[in-house]
Amino acid sequence: MPSRLLRRVRSYELALPLAVVYLILDRDLAAEGYPNATRLVTDTDDFDAEYAALRAGELPSSTSAGLWIASLADPENPRLCAPGQTNVQLIGPAPAQHTWWGITPGSGSTARYDARRRELRDRLVRSAERTVPGLADAIVHEETGTPVTDERFMRCTGGVSYGPAFTPSQTFTRLGATGPVEGLFHAGAGVRPSHGLVGTLFGGVAAAAAVAGVSVDDLRDAAAAGCGAAGTPT
Repeated sequence: MPSRLLRRVRSYELALPLAVVYLILDRDLAAEGYPNATRLVTDTDDFDAEYAALRAGELPSSTSAGLWIASLADPENPRLCAPGQTNVQLIGPAPAQHTWWGITPGSGSTARYDARRRELRDRLVRSAERTVPGLADAIVHEETGTPVTDERFMRCTGGVSYGPAFTPSQTFTRLGATGPVEGLFHAGAGVRPSHGLVGTLFGGVAAAAAVAGVSVDDLRDAAAAGCGAAGTPT
């Protein structure tokens, strides 16, 4: 591995990791008129202070949470939940430091970890109730994932879902689909053009095009033609 590439990758500032609360509600939010939209609920406008506290391994006094209603985003999927119920995710930034979570690398759950996970879970649920009143009383199933969860099962550095922080200084320094190591292709949340679901999808397309030795446009056209030949609308 070229030393220049190693220095570049090691110099990245990582995005903050996330905690996610997965819920099944015994309510039909679609029938209640909730639209298919991602909501950001926050009680602060000082995000710099909030992020500074999280990076320092502390929980800020404010709470920001994203609320995504999977049942509305994918309404034809019968596996999300039972009829009349709703599948919901609550997402918020969290500290990455193992010391805050009360664990050591390779250790299992501890009382401190369980308490921290519950604390974050309760904060996210309280925030979500500002946009879905009565949400807490309708929960019939739940799971909470933390940065430690992502680190354990996904092997994400620091439990970070998004890779390098999407900051002005790092926007154009992310790796592309190929680099100086022949035969090594880059894909995922840490490469160009950006992180997040859409960025990761585009990065995967770029990597697939590089493997096939064609342009992204050619790959897209070939995929569209293949869908058309199969009888699927393009």
